[in-house]
Amino acid sequence: MNDNLKKTSPLISVIVPVYKVEAYLDRCVQSIINQTYSNMEIFLVDDGSPDSCPCICEKWAKKDNRIHVIHKTNGGLASARNAGLDACTGSYIGFVDSDDYIEPDMYATLMKNIQSFDAELSIIGVKRVYEDGKVHAIGPKIGPIAMDSAEAFRYINLPGYFDVAAWNKLASRTLFENLRYPTSEKTAEDYPVTYALLDKAETIVYDSKACYSYCQYSRTTLSGGISDAKYRFSLQMLRLVQEHYPESIDYALYGHVFASVSMYDAILSSRQLDKYRSYEKEVINLVKKSYPTIRKKIQLPTLRRMQISFLYHSPALYKLLFLFYKHMNKKLID
Repeated sequence: MNDNLKKTSPLISVIVPVYKVEAYLDRCVQSIINQTYSNMEIFLVDDGSPDSCPCICEKWAKKDNRIHVIHKTNGGLASARNAGLDACTGSYIGFVDSDDYIEPDMYATLMKNIQSFDAELSIIGVKRVYEDGKVHAIGPKIGPIAMDSAEAFRYINLPGYFDVAAWNKLASRTLFENLRYPTSEKTAEDYPVTYALLDKAETIVYDSKACYSYCQYSRTTLSGGISDAKYRFSLQMLRLVQEHYPESIDYALYGHVFASVSMYDAILSSRQLDKYRSYEKEVINLVKKSYPTIRKKIQLPTLRRMQISFLYHSPALYKLLFLFYKHMNKKLID
């Protein structure tokens, strides 16, 4: 490739962690090789998958010389992503989850926005795809718009725009220097890395065009302990914003409050409240302290405003309504 073409069409590395997705992997890979942006290298990272995924990966590598397969022992999502990061050579890096799929122009759009706005991080819109075939685009139609880190920390903490997920983003390779996904975490691995990308990038561009299909499948809920990862990482984000982007502190506070309430809801759902009484007190105190500020400074969607308002005014009523809703929802499903 000549130097001019490298500048206009730099190499994109697409990293796909693969584990127990034999029913969806072909669709995912097909959507990547069908991209109108062709200068890509694709890493299928087989994370010790016990099904036919390793063979499917090798089959695709024989079909398209842009595809490289990494076979490794099972280490989890963060470990698989890191293996791809260590092996890739592209100037820009993106991720696709192997049970999802993307529109043919996703990477062309992400790259166009990077070049148009001289950005280091490009983010695209998402649509949820359900098992019954229904599709729901997330958030209002806006963009492409360029922003600095302070503004990005406002958007990421507002419902309906972009969030912490790794897979609808394209980042300059330089942003991943000395940055990897935390292998000690089994949930919320995206949080600290995405927050770091927003902090490190001078210019971020967001386009709500829904090019990433996030597939929502019903799965059996795993038993076990409640993870506090989202709470911890959102608290780290709050402290980062407080120190470096104080003009966005109200939005970061809301993001932390919502992460805390989400964890509280998970505790209520698990019927393990006795085990987490200290956390219940902590989240209620946080809501009591923060909600008056959030209510004045941020325009919240009606349901989220009602949710936090109930918890603020009557934690006991909130608990009863939440458990009643879960019970009725379960009866409808059964």
